[in-house]
Amino acid sequence: MTRTRFLSDDSGATAIEYGLICAAIGLAILAALNTTGEALLAKLTLLLSLLS
Repeated sequence: MTRTRFLSDDSGATAIEYGLICAAIGLAILAALNTTGEALLAKLTLLLSLLS
């Protein structure tokens, strides 16, 4: 591979960008599940207290 071809190759940078996008999406999913889980736990706790 010649030097100019090596310097213009950006496939590694593209892979890193896709990795960062996947990590950001993963964090967003985790945050949404965490919030949903807390709300569900609160509702189930209320239901349990109403039944007893």
